[in-house]
Amino acid sequence: MMENIEVAARSFTFTALADGPENGPLLILLHGLQRNCWEWHHQITPMVRLGFRVIAPDTRQSVTVA
Repeated sequence: MMENIEVAARSFTFTALADGPENGPLLILLHGLQRNCWEWHHQITPMVRLGFRVIAPDTRQSVTVA
């Protein structure tokens, strides 16, 4: 079941969608600009069925616009 998690990386904390077995191979799905982690919600379940631990971070908050 998809869950919302927080991922810490260096000085950043990202919200993310996550699903799959904790011990499964890690698959990180990154979205493009002007998008968010929800762009991947249809792809997460099929990847979990293949045994992957899937994490789709929402990286929008890490972009500074000039």
